[in-house]
Amino acid sequence: MSNETIGQRLRRVRKERGMFASDVARRVRCNPSTITLMERDLHGMSIFTFADIARVLDVSLDYLAYGDVVDSS
Repeated sequence: MSNETIGQRLRRVRKERGMFASDVARRVRCNPSTITLMERDLHGMSIFTFADIARVLDVSLDYLAYGDVVDSS
């Protein structure tokens, strides 16, 4: 498991994808400042927004939440 917070991971992956907060926000239909607040761990998100962000960034929910793929077995 990673030491990064979900917000830190969100920001890192977004930047690795060459995206701005406004790009993610537009695709998940929210305000860019909301994405920025999420990245700073100052704003929570619903599971639906979390899933949308994972889809936009092309990562699994496990990766976005934990930093790795969790083996469920």
